[in-house]
Amino acid sequence: MAPMLALAHGLRAAGRPVRLVTYASGVALAAAHGLAAEVVPGDPAPLFERAALRRALVDVASHATVRYWLAARAELALTLDALPALLRGAALVVVGLAGLWADQVADACGLPCVRALLQPLGPTRAFAAPLMPFDALDAPALRRHSHRLAAHALWWPWAATIQRWRRRHGLRGAVAADWWQRALRRQAPLVYAHSPTLLARPPDWPAAAQVTGAWHLPADTAAAPPSWPPGSPRVAVGFGSMARHLARGHVTALLAALLARGASVIAQGAPLPTPPGVRWLGAAPHAWLFAAADVVVHHGGAGTTHAAARAGVPMVIAPVAVDQRFWGRRAMALGVAAPPRPLASLAAADALAAAAVALASDRAARQRAVALAGQIAAEDGVALAVARIIAHG
Repeated sequence: MAPMLALAHGLRAAGRPVRLVTYASGVALAAAHGLAAEVVPGDPAPLFERAALRRALVDVASHATVRYWLAARAELALTLDALPALLRGAALVVVGLAGLWADQVADACGLPCVRALLQPLGPTRAFAAPLMPFDALDAPALRRHSHRLAAHALWWPWAATIQRWRRRHGLRGAVAADWWQRALRRQAPLVYAHSPTLLARPPDWPAAAQVTGAWHLPADTAAAPPSWPPGSPRVAVGFGSMARHLARGHVTALLAALLARGASVIAQGAPLPTPPGVRWLGAAPHAWLFAAADVVVHHGGAGTTHAAARAGVPMVIAPVAVDQRFWGRRAMALGVAAPPRPLASLAAADALAAAAVALASDRAARQRAVALAGQIAAEDGVALAVARIIAHG
């Protein structure tokens, strides 16, 4: 959510009134950054708290994922019904990955729609679709087709729910499953919040697709650095919302393995029973914490990967789902990360801890991370995205 808050800040600073529409879980974070939020019902995230659905999306082919999709359709119906009233008076709608279907509501309200994406989605021969459960494809044509497959996978679980909503609102005809083609037909801009330093813009993307650089919230330069427990190296550990998909025993084993190797550990998230020595933080800003660390262990989400790269810190990535393996491979290819490895066993926990301690003392990796951060610092992703959105709206 932080990148979208950064974009909202940028639009407001440019003199545009901003209305943030989010689930109830995002209101506090928005308020902490001075942004008012309208609450929309239908948050599917609590579904993951059910034991039967906890593995959903981690293993795309699992029964848990199918059960999640079935349960989440009812939540989507609530969201669709509530959105038109919340969009009343708007001039333009900006949506992210979780709302790629929201162009349907924008169309019903007569509003233009801009896609603002953290993930490099869109057909290209340069790399395979980041959301697909395979590491790479050697054939450029297959890479391009993988993006088409991903677009259909993002659409079909929700297609029936959206079509029913369209019929109730007098909208005729079937909707193309490919969100990319829908956007291009409407000549709508696509703004991508990833760093061209981390991943270059594909040369076969159309002009409508602009890679702006990552979107970061303004840093609190007055904040004192975090107080680290005794030990060395300083290791920051955080899995964000993906923590709910991990076995607690594996997370605990990772932290214990770091302590056993003498590391000073700060962990983000809800505290777990761990050996003495781990300092737990709640929702701390990545920029504040990572800049003081020697190495960061995280899940490989787009925002977290960019935050670690921007801080100039080497990283160890334990991917859980969606695009995280993709970013893990990119960071490794740039020489600032160990090979990505899921935190799926006690052996993996020990291996990840060993990789973190080794990487923290790798001077060459640190130099590469610092050089990468210098290039990223020259990017102003928010400014470019704001300019593109204002030009369209």
